[in-house]
Amino acid sequence: MHSWIDETSLIPKRETRARFRLKIFNAFEGKCAYCDDDAQSLDHVIPRHRGGQTVIENLVPACLRCNGSKGSTEWTLWYREQEFYTQQREIIIWEWVYQFRDELYIQQQLDHCCSDQLLRNF
Repeated sequence: MHSWIDETSLIPKRETRARFRLKIFNAFEGKCAYCDDDAQSLDHVIPRHRGGQTVIENLVPACLRCNGSKGSTEWTLWYREQEFYTQQREIIIWEWVYQFRDELYIQQQLDHCCSDQLLRNF
C-alpha cells in the first residue's frame, strides 16, 4: 500500500527492500556473481567490517557456498584463487561495483585487473 504526501508516493520499507534486492538479482539474472550458480543471498563485495556499505554497487548476488567461502576476504584475492574464476566475470563484477564512477576510473581498474591476469599467464 502506497501513501501520498504532497503528491509524492511513499513506498513501504518492505517493498523498497524487495525492489532493491530484485534489481541486484536481476542484473545478474539470478546467478551468483562469482560462480554463476543460482544465487540465494547478497554478498558485500567490500565487507561491512572493512568499511563496505550496504549500497547497490557494493552488493552482488551470491550462492551460499561463495558467500560463506569468501567471508571477509578481499574479493579479488579470493575470487582469483577459485577454480571457477573467469576474467570475464571479474570484469562484470568490477563494472557493477564501479557503475557510478566515471569511465576513466573504470578503465584504469579494468586495465589493472586484466594486466595482472595476463602477467600471471606468462
